[in-house]
Amino acid sequence: MASRSEINNYRCLLFEWAATNFPGVTYTEADVVGHMVDFVRAHPDTFNPVWTLERARAEEQKWHADLALAEAVERTGAPLDTVVDYAPLPLLWEYGGFSFVALQTGKAVHAEGVAMHHCVASYWGDVVDGSRIYSILENGSRVATLELTSRPTQHKGPKRIGQHSRYQVSQLGGARNSRPAPEVAEAVGTCVEEINNRVRVVTTAGAIDQLLDLAVVIFPPLLRVDRSRSADRSHPRFEP
Repeated sequence: MASRSEINNYRCLLFEWAATNFPGVTYTEADVVGHMVDFVRAHPDTFNPVWTLERARAEEQKWHADLALAEAVERTGAPLDTVVDYAPLPLLWEYGGFSFVALQTGKAVHAEGVAMHHCVASYWGDVVDGSRIYSILENGSRVATLELTSRPTQHKGPKRIGQHSRYQVSQLGGARNSRPAPEVAEAVGTCVEEINNRVRVVTTAGAIDQLLDLAVVIFPPLLRVDRSRSADRSHPRFEP
């Protein structure tokens, strides 16, 4: 006689096969089914058949997010309370009634995933590696999650002088991966544009400082540079 676990696995396999092969099922829907089957297999004694689909999806996403967080911590060696430096990006940026709050720790990223019912918690390893994630709030309530990634951009001029990273939207999603309102998308566009403008200014100023440092080394008797103008540029703040 088959055990409960074996029966459960058989039912899961049958359900997964039917859901992924039934006419009209999209790839995304089939992928969701696969995730749910993994969750049910791992929790045969705690999964409750009377749960609604919404409740089951929330439990499944939390489970996968916890697994991803544990894997990210093991891979990166960065505990969940590690604070990632977002400089030169802002920690808080406000525009048109929206607040962009930087998620600098694994705990903050995890909380965002739980509150928004999506898998952003699994991106903690990406944040450690350089991705930047923001929670977008309106009147104190979360309305969307933004992920920014960067790519190097080289200005014309001496090699390595004037090089900076240009940020771009990698992902933007609302609760349960819904499409954010047009007003949110507009605010995101403005935010990214201002970030890139400020990063370019800060990096250019840094490049000028590099040239001045080099000039002082080569021509010390001729140059006496007043560096007091070089205020702290490590973390610029944005004023919309």
